[in-house]
Amino acid sequence: MTSKEEFSSEQIEHLWTYRNHVDQEFFTRLNFFLVFESILIGATINLVTKTSAPTLVIRIIEIAGLVITAVFWYAQVRSKYVLDKLAELCDIHIPEYRQFRARNRWPISSMKLLAWGIPPVIAIIWICTLFI
Repeated sequence: MTSKEEFSSEQIEHLWTYRNHVDQEFFTRLNFFLVFESILIGATINLVTKTSAPTLVIRIIEIAGLVITAVFWYAQVRSKYVLDKLAELCDIHIPEYRQFRARNRWPISSMKLLAWGIPPVIAIIWICTLFI
């Protein structure tokens, strides 16, 4: 089925449900990532400053944090891509959605900032901890 074909009411409902699911998944993953990374960064800084933990253990945690950040970044960017494609389909098949988006467009998408902005900041923190 191409995006130019007419969707039935049931297909539109499925499209909208799936779009909402992906949207919720994006934000749930973001929340988990921020809490997880905050705890891991805090624990790492605590190990560096207040204990005599072996340097190798600290470096392994820092590298793992950086790798987890890269994986999360990929997952968020992919989710953003899927959401963009779903938005295109919703624009075609749900006139109210298209009208709302046309009236309420911002210069920079908050989803883009969350997908492309947060992970690099966390990655920079991990890179900095590697050189402390």
